[in-house]
Amino acid sequence: MMKKLKILVIPTNYPNDKQPLKGIFFKNQAQALAKHADVAVLDLELLSVKELKNYFKIDKYDYSIEKNVHTFRFREFNYGLKCNSLVNKLYEKHVYKCFEKVISKFGMPDIIHGQVTYYGGYLSYLLSKKYNIPYIVTEHFSFLEKMVKKNPEICKKVFENANTYLAVSNTLQNEVKCLGNIPCSVMPNYIDIDSFSTNNYIKSIKNNGKFNLIHVSLFSDIKNIPMLLKSLHMLIYDDKISNVHLHIIGDGAIRTDIERIINNLNLNNYCTLHGSVANDKLSRYINSCNSLVISSKKETFGVVGIEAMILGLPVISTKCGGPQMYITPSTGILVDNDDTFAMKNGLKELITNYYKFDSEYIKEFVTSNFSEEFVTNKLLNLYNNLKNKNH
Repeated sequence: MMKKLKILVIPTNYPNDKQPLKGIFFKNQAQALAKHADVAVLDLELLSVKELKNYFKIDKYDYSIEKNVHTFRFREFNYGLKCNSLVNKLYEKHVYKCFEKVISKFGMPDIIHGQVTYYGGYLSYLLSKKYNIPYIVTEHFSFLEKMVKKNPEICKKVFENANTYLAVSNTLQNEVKCLGNIPCSVMPNYIDIDSFSTNNYIKSIKNNGKFNLIHVSLFSDIKNIPMLLKSLHMLIYDDKISNVHLHIIGDGAIRTDIERIINNLNLNNYCTLHGSVANDKLSRYINSCNSLVISSKKETFGVVGIEAMILGLPVISTKCGGPQMYITPSTGILVDNDDTFAMKNGLKELITNYYKFDSEYIKEFVTSNFSEEFVTNKLLNLYNNLKNKNH
């Protein structure tokens, strides 16, 4: 019987009891890989000053098996604060001790997979250098250039020594190539197709007689919700297309600003803020609408677009990076970034030509390119090829 691959994943962040959605994609991907390989996760977190009061109350080390993933959580205090050189030394000091725990319970991995150059990739580099284990890095971070400027020497080491570099979108792939001067392939995010049901929806939205748009995000400047609201106002009051309703899912620091804009633009009858919605209930809201809108200034991937498409919805998005990877004339509409008029015109085109979009084609497009099975098999092939090269 062929021996299973042993993969150690080192994420830059990972879900815990207090923050169950933090780094949720890394957890989902590890659990998907664990159906085919032996997988462990090394989650090393340096706690901030704000958390110092709880430092002596929390478990510094926790080991559990979560859906076949050997999960090692380590908590240490960041007494380096914002001094990069001290923080990096802390990571180096702690990661070797953490790895000894991993070896004792999980064994020596064949491959290390770091998620995000800094610091998942950095920890992978340190362990690879000491133990001669090949490592891969997947880049997800929107502000890659900013990260590299903050830690230039560290990132240079990670770039130059990784056996393989991956990025979750074509846009991010080009950034990695430019900054690291290294080969980089695209490995997209995926979604669990089976968790999305087209039979599950909210009747009060689905049957309201409106063209229902949905926007899902954590409210922040980069999501550019004010631009979207101004576009909606122009669509309704200038172009006289009023049989439309925008449903906004999410919350964040600028919520009061969003509420004020909605009121000032007389959009109270055309826009509903639903607040945060649990992941397992989100598909009900998306499935109740006609189309999803992404208005971001920058997205590394924009997984919510794929989640809408697996339910058959066309997606309208700004040209903000990730969505350009999966939006084609057959699956949605792309508009110029941070352009109110372009978004308004795109919404008008979407509503006018909605009948041209084939929901079954859109679903099949996602299944063929972004399913768990498709992406996991690509990763496993990459791991096996790398292992064979190094033995």
